[in-house]
Amino acid sequence: MRQQGYLLVADITGYSEFRDPEELAHAENILRELFGTLIGQLKAPWEIHELGTDPIFACLLDGDILQGQTLLEMVEHLYRLFTKKREQILQNTTCSCKACEQISALSLGIVVHHGSFIVNEVAGAERLSGEDLAVVHTLLRNRITEATGVEMYAFFTEAAANAMSLGELVHGMKIHTEFYEQLGQHGGFVHDLHSIWKRTKESRRIYVDTKNLYFRVEGDFPAPLAIVWDYLTEPERWRQRLRANYLSIKGKSQGRVGVGCDQHCVFGKQVKTQTIVDWRPFDYFTTDLATPFRGTMRQTTQLSETEDSTRVSWYFSKPTGRNLAHTLLIKLKMAFAKGRMRRDVKKGRQIIYDLMETELAEGQS
Repeated sequence: MRQQGYLLVADITGYSEFRDPEELAHAENILRELFGTLIGQLKAPWEIHELGTDPIFACLLDGDILQGQTLLEMVEHLYRLFTKKREQILQNTTCSCKACEQISALSLGIVVHHGSFIVNEVAGAERLSGEDLAVVHTLLRNRITEATGVEMYAFFTEAAANAMSLGELVHGMKIHTEFYEQLGQHGGFVHDLHSIWKRTKESRRIYVDTKNLYFRVEGDFPAPLAIVWDYLTEPERWRQRLRANYLSIKGKSQGRVGVGCDQHCVFGKQVKTQTIVDWRPFDYFTTDLATPFRGTMRQTTQLSETEDSTRVSWYFSKPTGRNLAHTLLIKLKMAFAKGRMRRDVKKGRQIIYDLMETELAEGQS
């Protein structure tokens, strides 16, 4: 059966060949741990089709996610986990062999392509075949680092970028083209994963502290964490969840929703605004909401995996004003609205639950 979707390959490089048996064994164990971390993250909606020491190969069918930005964030999240695991291994080793000394030099390269492929069942397991598989695997043998200087990269082919509707999201990436005698020319965009990771790591975490908690609403969704994040952050589903007539997001950086964006929601003649102050894909995002009398209330939407679902927790902080008197005035006003706000969040929770249940069922039929 022929299908369309995204093809991803990921490989770890940086090791030279080792002749010493001990060094070789250490290198194999280190790579096994790093690849294991990546494989553990490539859960649904990704499907892993080839397992081995290297490279990792996975596919994502068209329609399995709503936004190109979510796919981009999935790839960036792979690098964050790779870096975290690499640092953990480095901190826990006291060995001075060449393999252990080179841990910090290990690099992650990811290629994402979009195309068609044939799914066959061989010995009870699904196997993919097709020209686009040859393309994505061949693109791992590239000159990206030599040509661009980017060591930790994700290369999105033009086919992938178009299918993802990346648009302005590629403006911060480097244009690059590879040529192969048998496959011809393949252009795309090089995404510097390390710079994105470094910027996120150095930014301050902002979330609702339990000491300042006003109220909390929780709910479990029968879908993988990445899909739930996709539904919560996709603008149209966000509008439906808030039951707004219209929703717009302004202040995007290179077409990207994240810190600094203002969300304007129209409810009849009323306009409500919230500003994104922290954005941690697949973990949480925090917004500052405008309250009556020009006060502020902070909201953190946090996601966590359970055994068979994804739990979403909405945390709301106590409202604040410019000074003590202003804060007391706002709290008095908000005291009458607290129950209604809680009910509104629960209604929005049910709306997303029903949307996911319906749309995901249609996608599987």
